[in-house]
Amino acid sequence: MLDPNTAGDFVFDPDAPAFVNDPFPTYAWLREHAPVYRWDKGRAFLVSRHADVDQLLRDRRFSTNPRDWIHALPMPDEGPIAEFFAFFQHSLTVRPSADHLRLRRLINPAITASAVARMRERVQRVVDATLKEAIRGDSLDIRRDFAEWVPLRVIADILDIPATHEATFRAFSAAVINAANPWIPPEELLRVATVTIENKGILLEIIDERRRHLGNDLLSDLIRAEEAGDRLTSEELVALIAALVVAGSDTTTHALCFAVLDLLRHPEAWKAVVADRSLVRNAVEESLRHAPFGKFGSVPRYALEDTEIRGTIIPKGEMAVPVIPATLRDPSAYPDPDVFDVHRKLSSTLVFGVGPHVCVGAALARLELEVALGTLIERFPSMRLVDEAPVFRPNPQMRDMESLRVALR
Repeated sequence: MLDPNTAGDFVFDPDAPAFVNDPFPTYAWLREHAPVYRWDKGRAFLVSRHADVDQLLRDRRFSTNPRDWIHALPMPDEGPIAEFFAFFQHSLTVRPSADHLRLRRLINPAITASAVARMRERVQRVVDATLKEAIRGDSLDIRRDFAEWVPLRVIADILDIPATHEATFRAFSAAVINAANPWIPPEELLRVATVTIENKGILLEIIDERRRHLGNDLLSDLIRAEEAGDRLTSEELVALIAALVVAGSDTTTHALCFAVLDLLRHPEAWKAVVADRSLVRNAVEESLRHAPFGKFGSVPRYALEDTEIRGTIIPKGEMAVPVIPATLRDPSAYPDPDVFDVHRKLSSTLVFGVGPHVCVGAALARLELEVALGTLIERFPSMRLVDEAPVFRPNPQMRDMESLRVALR
């Protein structure tokens, strides 16, 4: 096997246009020749085989706290960045195992698949209203006019964030999403930290008001959550809102775009789903597998001790990146992995992770995708692509479509 640290002339470049347009040859090369690849520019090890990533996601010898990275930016004593990192310590991602388990026990009843399924009517209302607002004539830009708006509006609705705070919620959400980039430049970190802290205060005010007047919404359910006298603090609630935003808004926007693109590029699959709407859920899962939108797809891990993966030592303090998109076309895990098949029976994938840090917003993201895609199929069964190849814009972590134009009739 090729030594992963001396991989010939191969250089991993997630920003190269050829990679963004079609990353799957690169992922296949990594799986075959360098399943644990030392990416010098990112100061990280890329892990790409399904079995290895599955193990890495469960391995308690790795942390999800970016402060455990030897290349983490220095922590200032004061100012917006210091305040941001103090807030970030309330996140599920970085809490120690005991605290993480405590938080999961408190929030799980409110975000299980069955609990989220009861939100379907609310999601449908948001989808219908957004489509009504977006459609002007016989064409639609799925990215700019629909997918851009639905997920965040859904989250605001199920949390019952007042419409008067929509701009605040969007600003907070955008900042949190950008801050999730482990390679964020210092000047950009200062900007997003400032925006996050400024808008966090308004969310805290909303939480305090909701504590006084509980309603029929997810935020009220989370406030009510209690086990053995323990409750979520206001800071923990804001951090949880941030986690839902990262999992259920920006990622869902990209996933919806790729689901539409995948189906319309495969006319037989589109016809099958139009003829049998029960296949919509299958189509969502297969698109998440076949055309993942993330370049990496998971929160990086940081070695708490020297750890070996497939013969390569990840030194203590180094970053290991689970390249989930590469696992989703691993032939050892999926037969005919390059084939898009809406009839495929997927028992499970690593799309939303696995183990203790499985994505907290997975059920909500799936519901949003199912409702949004199903509504498009029902209302516009003759929909077709205007531009076969979408144009992508720069994004350090996502294959981010600039637009995706379709003809509706």
